[in-house]
Amino acid sequence: MIRCACVFFALVLYFSVFAYGVSAQDRVLSIELAFDHIDVTSGFSGAQIEVFGHRKDKFTDVAVVVTGPEKNITVWRKAQFLGAWINRYAVRFRNMPLYYGYALGEGEIFKDAELMKSSGIGLEALMIGKAETKGATDKIGNHQQSLLSSLKAKNVYPYEPLKINFINDYFFRTRFLLPASAPTGTYKIRSFLFKDGKLVETDMDTLKVEQVGLNAFIFQAAHKHAWLYGAFCVLLALVSGWFVAILRVRA
Repeated sequence: MIRCACVFFALVLYFSVFAYGVSAQDRVLSIELAFDHIDVTSGFSGAQIEVFGHRKDKFTDVAVVVTGPEKNITVWRKAQFLGAWINRYAVRFRNMPLYYGYALGEGEIFKDAELMKSSGIGLEALMIGKAETKGATDKIGNHQQSLLSSLKAKNVYPYEPLKINFINDYFFRTRFLLPASAPTGTYKIRSFLFKDGKLVETDMDTLKVEQVGLNAFIFQAAHKHAWLYGAFCVLLALVSGWFVAILRVRA
């Protein structure tokens, strides 16, 4: 059943690439998503981002990177001051994706750390130029390690890269786990094609992760009409307390 599904998506990808005409013929690498939208409901327990791809040259290597919405994150470390431990040293990391995952082919090329960095693949490449600090720069490494450890523990950053599975010499697929704690927003799926030790082509697709139903209504109300939402919560608490008090008196 799974193999049939793989073949089906491979055929869909092939014909979608063919439909682009002349411009697609010039491309060696193309990717397609099984789903371009994920709905987050009250019972959301996670999902999978399934990526299918096609390369015209079997003597190439492929990598896929998924990044979620970005946010500035400040990491504090405690230090002793006048006998008390307080937050004293801070490092701000700019435009950090709140979700990051990457998958690699089996080529020896991915053991080249410098090539990975220059291509923007992997956690080391991700962290380049992210840190800002007004204090001593020797504190950055500790803050960076703390940040990465925290994100890995939440399953939104990987401990190790995933593997790309090739259906045959030309079609491939890979899956990324999206945990329940993953943020909503636009996700970018980038693919990289290497040949003879050089990055020769990239492709990108996007995926929307959005709250729907009651979850979406509450989220929108809390963020767009904060004072009304707060007043409603207070009123609901008062009414609930009053109702419970009446039940106790009658009992």
